[in-house]
Amino acid sequence: MNCESFDQYIRYKKRDHHLLIQPRMGFSNIQTMTSGLKAVASLCSNTVGTITIDSYTRNSEFQQIRDALEKRINLNGYPLISHGAHITQSMIQEVSDSVDYPFFVQVRHGSAKPFNLFKTMVKTGITISEGGPISYCIPYSSVSIQESTQEWIKSVLYFVEHSKNAHIESFGGCLLGQLCPPSFLIAVTILEGLFFRQQNLSSISLSYSQGTNLIQDMAGLRVLNSLAKKYLGDGDWHIVVYTFMGLFPKTIEGAKAAIKESVILAKLGGAARLIVKTTVESQRIPTIEENIEAMIYANEIAMNVEKNINSETTTIQYDAAEEERIFEQAINIIESVLNLSPQFSKAFPIAFSKGLLDVPYSLHPDNLRKTSATINDEGYLEWENIGHLAIPQRTLNRKYFKKSGISSSQLLTLLSFVQRKFDERWSSKAA
Repeated sequence: MNCESFDQYIRYKKRDHHLLIQPRMGFSNIQTMTSGLKAVASLCSNTVGTITIDSYTRNSEFQQIRDALEKRINLNGYPLISHGAHITQSMIQEVSDSVDYPFFVQVRHGSAKPFNLFKTMVKTGITISEGGPISYCIPYSSVSIQESTQEWIKSVLYFVEHSKNAHIESFGGCLLGQLCPPSFLIAVTILEGLFFRQQNLSSISLSYSQGTNLIQDMAGLRVLNSLAKKYLGDGDWHIVVYTFMGLFPKTIEGAKAAIKESVILAKLGGAARLIVKTTVESQRIPTIEENIEAMIYANEIAMNVEKNINSETTTIQYDAAEEERIFEQAINIIESVLNLSPQFSKAFPIAFSKGLLDVPYSLHPDNLRKTSATINDEGYLEWENIGHLAIPQRTLNRKYFKKSGISSSQLLTLLSFVQRKFDERWSSKAA
């Protein structure tokens, strides 16, 4: 198999109906990071490697990294800039040489100001990264949207100019990990996709995080596919599904049930990749072995779904009305931003200042905080307050739409919804 680019590899795997499984893995120790990547690579050819960057690097706090490395204190990720391009390049080469098929590695970093990270990635030869001026600013940073957008323009242009086959995945479909209705996630990942295209990046991926209800998520993925075709055409793009990004089930059985649903969602929703969690996410940072166990489990589920693709056991109820609502809401949000300015360097800051983009429950200083969401009786994420979002009133569920706000205790209950759903479902079966 000769695949020079990530896009070629994705097309090859999609043609044979393979779902690529990818962990959320990052270790500060070079030997451990190498071992982790080798373990992922050796599983099978249906994998993608991950180097998750530590939070100090994300915020350019390099003295803290030096102190930690000198004291042999583990960081919560891989300090790419501090370790340097040469060491990382050697590591990637060693991992690639350990298998006889293409093995691609993505750098995931969480930085609103990623230029130095992209410069180091270019030197290492890594061509796949992730993020965006909204999705890596609003959840993780106090950097202004204007500054983040300008920094991302510079970073993407540099990446495209100096990296053959550069690819970036928008994190827009995973904003804050939870309590964000599908229409908003879809709108942001499409907008970031268009932003990347405006910086001459042709190869992109769009994200979508598993939410609170599988039927609603399937409707959301259908809308994302439809709007991606509308706005991005038939170019080099694919969809990435994430196992639920919020509070994860505490029990092993509950966690496995959540992972299983995310695999089914990814397979039946036409995604090319799945970013999978492990069964210990609610407790600590997973080990290499725990990441591998989760990947093996996810791959087994994916193969079983493929084998029984037309059977009743792999059919998800179709909610046409929900799909229509999500589509109409998402396209109105997208168009409201595109109408502000042909340049995203202007459109994004204006959109946030006007509340045309307003992330529920985000405390970022540029976020107006006029929107909120809740979970309805069927487990669907619904808008409770749309603030100034350009969402048609007719698309709202009036039963849940109000302007009274929710209490802190109610918010905590909503945040733990998925955790409780899967843990309690397992407990009731065990009983």
